[in-house]
Amino acid sequence: MADEKIEIWSNASLPERFRERAYISANEFALYREDAIEYLHWCKKQGYHVLGYEGWMPTSPGPTPILSEIYEGGADFCIEALSSQTSSVSQNIVFNLWVEEDFME
Repeated sequence: MADEKIEIWSNASLPERFRERAYISANEFALYREDAIEYLHWCKKQGYHVLGYEGWMPTSPGPTPILSEIYEGGADFCIEALSSQTSSVSQNIVFNLWVEEDFME
């Protein structure tokens, strides 16, 4: 996957392998929990600084924010927080992730 195509969005870069399952709203993407966790591991491997995430219901014409709190922290913090989201409701949530790529952890 070294030559994997990367798309640039306002919240972060997105490797092509996640694009088909991503929820897109305007100029941001959000990922379902399992993809979000895999994506966070990818960010960590790249040395990117994960700023946090917000939970959305993937509605139309735009998302419905459902996590009233915006979670902040690095990749490890976000991986742990998303891993603990195991309720049936969390299976329908998408996570809008914010990543700062110019900052290396």
